[in-house]
Amino acid sequence: MIWITTSSPDIFQLASSWLITRFVDQKAEIIFAPEESVNTVISETLGLPFDIEGVEFSRTQGWSAFERILVSYRFTNPALGKMAPVLRYSNALTLKEYFETFGLKEEAARLVQIPANDKEALAFGLKLFDALYNKVRESTLAEGVGHNIDPIKGL
Repeated sequence: MIWITTSSPDIFQLASSWLITRFVDQKAEIIFAPEESVNTVISETLGLPFDIEGVEFSRTQGWSAFERILVSYRFTNPALGKMAPVLRYSNALTLKEYFETFGLKEEAARLVQIPANDKEALAFGLKLFDALYNKVRESTLAEGVGHNIDPIKGL
Protein backbone atom coordinates (compact mmCIF):
# COMPACT_ATOMS: atom_id res chain seq x y z
CA MET A 1 0.00 0.00 0.00
CA ILE A 2 1.10 3.56 -0.62
CA TRP A 3 1.11 5.98 2.30
CA ILE A 4 1.55 9.70 1.74
CA THR A 5 2.65 12.59 3.91
CA THR A 6 4.25 15.93 3.22
CA SER A 7 7.90 16.30 2.30
CA SER A 8 10.60 17.49 4.69
CA PRO A 9 9.23 15.25 7.45
CA ASP A 10 9.56 16.14 11.10
CA ILE A 11 10.31 13.62 13.82
CA PHE A 12 6.62 12.91 14.37
CA GLN A 13 6.00 12.09 10.70
CA LEU A 14 9.00 9.78 10.91
CA ALA A 15 7.54 8.07 13.99
CA SER A 16 4.29 7.44 12.09
CA SER A 17 6.25 6.22 9.07
CA TRP A 18 8.10 3.81 11.35
CA LEU A 19 4.85 2.50 12.84
CA ILE A 20 3.37 1.98 9.38
CA THR A 21 6.38 0.16 7.92
CA ARG A 22 7.12 -1.94 10.98
CA PHE A 23 3.63 -2.88 12.17
CA VAL A 24 0.91 -1.92 9.69
CA ASP A 25 2.36 -2.83 6.31
CA GLN A 26 5.94 -4.06 6.00
CA LYS A 27 5.75 -3.56 2.24
CA ALA A 28 4.43 -0.01 2.55
CA GLU A 29 5.74 2.64 0.23
CA ILE A 30 6.01 6.01 1.96
CA ILE A 31 5.76 8.96 -0.39
CA PHE A 32 6.75 12.42 0.76
CA ALA A 33 4.92 14.93 -1.42
CA PRO A 34 5.37 18.70 -1.53
CA GLU A 35 2.63 20.38 0.49
CA GLU A 36 1.28 22.24 -2.54
CA SER A 37 0.79 19.02 -4.52
CA VAL A 38 0.03 16.48 -1.79
CA ASN A 39 -3.68 16.26 -2.68
CA THR A 40 -2.85 15.59 -6.32
CA VAL A 41 -0.42 12.84 -5.32
CA ILE A 42 -3.06 11.29 -3.06
CA SER A 43 -5.60 11.33 -5.92
CA GLU A 44 -3.18 9.97 -8.51
CA THR A 45 -1.78 7.16 -6.36
CA LEU A 46 -4.88 6.39 -4.28
CA GLY A 47 -2.46 6.39 -1.38
CA LEU A 48 -3.49 6.66 2.24
CA PRO A 49 -2.57 10.06 3.66
CA PHE A 50 -1.18 10.51 7.15
CA ASP A 51 0.00 13.38 9.30
CA ILE A 52 -1.65 15.85 6.95
CA GLU A 53 -4.24 18.29 8.26
CA GLY A 54 -7.80 17.13 7.73
CA VAL A 55 -7.14 13.40 7.14
CA GLU A 56 -8.04 10.47 9.39
CA PHE A 57 -4.48 9.90 10.59
CA SER A 58 -3.55 13.45 11.54
CA ARG A 59 -2.61 15.45 14.62
CA THR A 60 -5.97 16.69 15.86
CA GLN A 61 -7.98 16.97 19.04
CA GLY A 62 -4.92 16.30 21.18
CA TRP A 63 -3.97 13.08 19.40
CA SER A 64 -0.87 12.40 17.36
CA ALA A 65 -1.04 10.67 13.98
CA PHE A 66 0.95 7.83 15.59
CA GLU A 67 -1.83 7.33 18.15
CA ARG A 68 -4.56 7.47 15.54
CA ILE A 69 -2.85 4.73 13.53
CA LEU A 70 -2.22 2.69 16.68
CA VAL A 71 -5.88 2.85 17.72
CA SER A 72 -7.29 2.37 14.22
CA TYR A 73 -5.33 -0.84 13.74
CA ARG A 74 -6.11 -1.98 17.31
CA PHE A 75 -2.56 -2.79 18.29
CA THR A 76 -2.19 -4.32 21.74
CA ASN A 77 1.60 -4.20 21.90
CA PRO A 78 2.47 -2.68 25.30
CA ALA A 79 5.69 -1.05 24.05
CA LEU A 80 3.76 0.81 21.35
CA GLY A 81 1.23 1.80 23.99
CA LYS A 82 4.03 3.32 26.08
CA MET A 83 5.45 5.23 23.13
CA ALA A 84 2.14 6.74 22.02
CA PRO A 85 1.54 9.31 24.80
CA VAL A 86 5.12 10.52 24.52
CA LEU A 87 4.54 11.36 20.88
CA ARG A 88 1.32 13.15 21.77
CA TYR A 89 2.78 15.46 24.39
CA SER A 90 6.28 15.88 23.08
CA ASN A 91 8.21 18.47 21.31
CA ALA A 92 11.71 17.76 20.09
CA LEU A 93 13.22 18.62 23.50
CA THR A 94 10.98 16.30 25.57
CA LEU A 95 11.32 13.56 22.97
CA LYS A 96 15.10 13.90 23.31
CA GLU A 97 14.74 13.42 27.07
CA TYR A 98 12.58 10.34 26.51
CA PHE A 99 15.26 8.78 24.30
CA GLU A 100 17.86 9.58 26.95
CA THR A 101 15.88 7.83 29.70
CA PHE A 102 16.38 4.62 27.75
CA GLY A 103 20.10 5.18 27.42
CA LEU A 104 19.86 6.34 23.81
CA LYS A 105 21.94 9.48 24.22
CA GLU A 106 23.59 9.24 20.83
CA GLU A 107 20.22 8.78 19.11
CA ALA A 108 18.73 11.64 21.16
CA ALA A 109 21.45 13.99 19.96
CA ARG A 110 20.52 13.19 16.36
CA LEU A 111 16.83 14.13 16.78
CA VAL A 112 17.59 17.62 15.56
CA GLN A 113 19.71 16.38 12.65
CA ILE A 114 17.03 15.01 10.34
CA PRO A 115 18.48 14.72 6.83
CA ALA A 116 17.06 17.13 4.26
CA ASN A 117 16.59 14.37 1.68
CA ASP A 118 13.24 12.63 2.35
CA LYS A 119 14.52 9.09 1.64
CA GLU A 120 17.50 9.64 3.91
CA ALA A 121 15.18 11.10 6.54
CA LEU A 122 12.99 7.99 6.37
CA ALA A 123 15.99 5.67 6.75
CA PHE A 124 17.17 7.83 9.66
CA GLY A 125 13.73 7.69 11.32
CA LEU A 126 13.38 3.94 10.90
CA LYS A 127 16.74 3.34 12.55
CA LEU A 128 16.02 5.82 15.32
CA PHE A 129 12.61 4.41 16.22
CA ASP A 130 13.83 0.81 15.91
CA ALA A 131 16.34 1.62 18.65
CA LEU A 132 13.73 3.32 20.83
CA TYR A 133 11.17 0.55 20.34
CA ASN A 134 13.70 -2.12 21.28
CA LYS A 135 14.58 -0.29 24.50
CA VAL A 136 10.94 0.41 25.40
CA ARG A 137 10.06 -3.22 24.65
CA GLU A 138 12.89 -4.49 26.87
CA SER A 139 11.73 -2.18 29.65
CA THR A 140 8.12 -3.28 29.24
CA LEU A 141 9.06 -6.96 29.35
CA ALA A 142 11.23 -6.36 32.43
CA GLU A 143 8.20 -4.78 34.11
CA GLY A 144 6.30 -7.99 33.44
CA VAL A 145 3.74 -6.36 31.17
CA GLY A 146 2.12 -8.96 28.95
CA HIS A 147 1.27 -8.70 25.30
CA ASN A 148 -2.49 -8.29 25.68
CA ILE A 149 -3.08 -4.80 27.01
CA ASP A 150 -5.44 -2.15 25.78
CA PRO A 151 -3.26 0.37 23.89
CA ILE A 152 -5.89 3.10 24.05
CA LYS A 153 -6.44 2.93 27.80
CA GLY A 154 -5.59 6.33 29.11
CA LEU A 155 -5.31 7.92 25.67
